[in-house]
Amino acid sequence: MANFCYLVGDEITKTCALIDPAFETDRILKEVESEGFNVTHIINTHGHSDHTAGNKEIKAATGAKLLIHELDANKLGKVLHNTLSRVLGGKGSPKPDVLLQDNDIIHVGESRLTVLHTPGHTPGGICIHTDNHVFTGDTLFVG
Repeated sequence: MANFCYLVGDEITKTCALIDPAFETDRILKEVESEGFNVTHIINTHGHSDHTAGNKEIKAATGAKLLIHELDANKLGKVLHNTLSRVLGGKGSPKPDVLLQDNDIIHVGESRLTVLHTPGHTPGGICIHTDNHVFTGDTLFVG
């Protein structure tokens, strides 16, 4: 199963957030390293396994905080969720460190990411807005 994962980095502090790191975690971590960043945040746009299956591995490798909207937080760490993540090729997810709400600001170094609550695909679906970019998760599908 393919999924978009985004690295949103602050060039000044060389810190970054990973948005929806589900699969190919080794490849993601190599890309982070090659760009010279340190992962401080893992942000899930919603709680489906195809967007969260890499949380455990990325968190273990980086010590980053895991963030998700409060209405999808109950999905993370549950047996059924982690089982589905493993079936899809991931490792499951620990419980979140930070529960997000609409209009929250996530500080990644000097960069500011704004949380936009966009329920529909899931109750806690979010988009992430930053200068001239919006990361939509499954709020907006390709095509």
